[in-house]
Amino acid sequence: MDNTECLQKVRRLGRVWFYFCTGCLLVWPVLFTGEDGSYVFSAMRSGTVLVCVLAGLAAAVTLHRFSGGRRDDREHPITNSGGYTLFYSISPLVGGVAGGLVAAGGSEPQYYAGWIAAGSYLAGVLVWLLATPLLYAAEMLLPSSRRHRAARLACARTMRRQAHSAKERALAELEATELKKLETWNHLLQPRARELAGLAITGPTALERNRGKIVDIGIEAWQIGGVSCMRHLHAMAAEVSKKESGDTKSIDLIVPCWDGIGNW
Repeated sequence: MDNTECLQKVRRLGRVWFYFCTGCLLVWPVLFTGEDGSYVFSAMRSGTVLVCVLAGLAAAVTLHRFSGGRRDDREHPITNSGGYTLFYSISPLVGGVAGGLVAAGGSEPQYYAGWIAAGSYLAGVLVWLLATPLLYAAEMLLPSSRRHRAARLACARTMRRQAHSAKERALAELEATELKKLETWNHLLQPRARELAGLAITGPTALERNRGKIVDIGIEAWQIGGVSCMRHLHAMAAEVSKKESGDTKSIDLIVPCWDGIGNW
């Protein structure tokens, strides 16, 4: 078992112990019914523990957000060290031991469990929710941390600019390819567009008479560029027909003749 895995197990144990002790503090006022307890347990009965728990959670959210979620060994050399990580993980256990020693120094035996739970909770709040986030923020003020953070942010900005430039180049290449494709289609399909515009389809009879030619032109366009090319040819033919005769309805009549060509 390597050190990282061992620290993870110790951290899980510390968290489980912290949550267990917090739960004990919350249920203690219900279970404790005596009136001769110390001030600490009177505070438990009055609901102060619940207020402290909620305040601790609010402090955790605020200070952890202030300290930042991303931590680098070079920006946070103290809190990311092995010694502090171990202390961070076992702090509730240390607090429980301290609470037990305080109870053994003068408290009655029935209060030992409450003192141990209170010590564990207070140690977890102080180390996890207060000291560590504040130490994170203090480490960011170190000259070496500031230099590394500035270099990291500069590198991130450079990578974003490079990614943006690559995206712009890709879009420019795509636009150039699309323009070249349209130029090729215009060159190849211009005669076919004029041919379709010159058919002067005015009714079913003229449509049936020219159906074969219309289908052949549609197949040719589909072979050049698929359905997109067929739509482009239709638009070109409509434009030619509009310029030459002011009529676009005859071009719309040829659309059913292309049914079944590709995905038309």
